[in-house]
Amino acid sequence: MSSTGLAWLLLFVFLSLKSLSRPVYGALANAMVFFASPVFWWYGGGLLTSLTMRWSLVGAGVLIVANLVHWESRPVPTPQSKRLLRLFALIALNAFIVHSLLADYPKESSKVFDILWKGCLASAFVYFSIRSEEDLELFLFAIVVGCGFAGYQVVIGGQGSIEGGRLEGFSFPGAQGSNGGSTVLSLGLPLAGYFIISMRNRWFVIGSLVCAPLILETVLRCNSRGAYLGLAAAGITVMLLSHGVARKRAMALIAIGGFAILTMAQNDAIWERFNSIFVSEEERDGSASERLLYWEAAIEMIGDYPLGSGGEAAFTSPRG
Repeated sequence: MSSTGLAWLLLFVFLSLKSLSRPVYGALANAMVFFASPVFWWYGGGLLTSLTMRWSLVGAGVLIVANLVHWESRPVPTPQSKRLLRLFALIALNAFIVHSLLADYPKESSKVFDILWKGCLASAFVYFSIRSEEDLELFLFAIVVGCGFAGYQVVIGGQGSIEGGRLEGFSFPGAQGSNGGSTVLSLGLPLAGYFIISMRNRWFVIGSLVCAPLILETVLRCNSRGAYLGLAAAGITVMLLSHGVARKRAMALIAIGGFAILTMAQNDAIWERFNSIFVSEEERDGSASERLLYWEAAIEMIGDYPLGSGGEAAFTSPRG
């Protein structure tokens, strides 16, 4: 086992044991498996994957046990929390009914349903794990560190490869390649911005300042138009929702981020792809045109089968 693999295992065991005294550490262990699963990164060969290939299941188990141990001390439910938990339950129930009664391709639909109900259950237990504002910030910072870890592995560790002008060859559970990977990484930048703007914890600020350039560089290598639009929307949202000193800091941070993008985005392919978002129909490339066709097909399918067809699996079914 490599030193990185050994460090990963020791940290996971440490967080798992700590979760028995404070449930949020179970959420951190679960986040660690998502962002740094041995199944998806180079250090996973040998002992780690020979122990199990189902580290996501192990992480979920740690999260559930941590909450069950401290179930009696969980916060008193509020009307907002009750609505959130009911929403998770209704999403999972709705997916079950559609999969069981309406799916046109049950074999593929079962995979979609399996991911969805597990995601709802994990989200509920993450919610139970966060019992204070300090817990919430710790969990959000773990997301920044997770994204920064992925950025480090790509930018410095050489993970992945450029194919067709875009970064491929790296994965998270349920999110692969340039599009899926950049979607996950794009979450890290606004959160890093929050810690820098709020300045509530200097270690979180320092960690965010270290992680942000690695995350941004990786997003630029992914060259995803969706990620670019998402980050632009995030910046606008931060500006609109911040006030006073926080708004001044947000403006300064966005200006620095813009300068960083201009400095780091030296590849012409990045600007060509970004500018292609705004071109006319005649100039639109095949990828963008295909997405519009997919959406038109999806709208048509929803109109013909409004009760559902089995989630995204419907597109690989005869009906799709």
